[in-house]
Amino acid sequence: MKQNKAKKIILVLLVMVATVFSAPHTHDGFFLNMSLGYGYQDFAYSASEISESGNPFIFSIDSKGISSEFDIKIGGTILPSFALHATISGIGNLSSEIESVIEYSGERESFNQEVDLFMFLMGIGVTYYINPINIFFSGSVGITEFDINDSQMSDTGFGFQIALGKEWWVSPEWGLGVSAAFTYGKADEVNGFGDMSEYAINIMFSSTFH
Repeated sequence: MKQNKAKKIILVLLVMVATVFSAPHTHDGFFLNMSLGYGYQDFAYSASEISESGNPFIFSIDSKGISSEFDIKIGGTILPSFALHATISGIGNLSSEIESVIEYSGERESFNQEVDLFMFLMGIGVTYYINPINIFFSGSVGITEFDINDSQMSDTGFGFQIALGKEWWVSPEWGLGVSAAFTYGKADEVNGFGDMSEYAINIMFSSTFH
């Protein structure tokens, strides 16, 4: 408990120090970006194996539709207008319906079901601002995991995110912005039967302290 309190105090002090040494309407010091957006996602999963009779058994899942995404980026400026940060991102499917297909011995059967699908990305990234027009580019790489109905479906995989946007100053240190983000992730199924991947294109609305 004492360690958690100490960490919180240190974080507050770091923010205060960063604010003191950060000039208004400039991209320097402490960096915090929080974003929320909506768009389109495409998820695919495929698994196959050979049965005892020698016939291939193929199972696949496909989900396309509306997505929601949240991002948190936290770090600091290492060069003028150039921030290095940790990135945490999550993408969920708002359409909630997936199509499952089973193929066996030349027969094909498909059915639909409603599930909660979620992709999680955690990694490291950079954000660069073009001044004075305040257009920015952001890129992150890291590890990904997939969940279905709050259960882990994958091992740890690889993912990345790129974004291009613009911000407007609303105070000496805070800016509001909009961007287009592309996020991709891929991982093996948790039991090793197949692999899955997802990409999403979202319009993000952000609030940034810098």
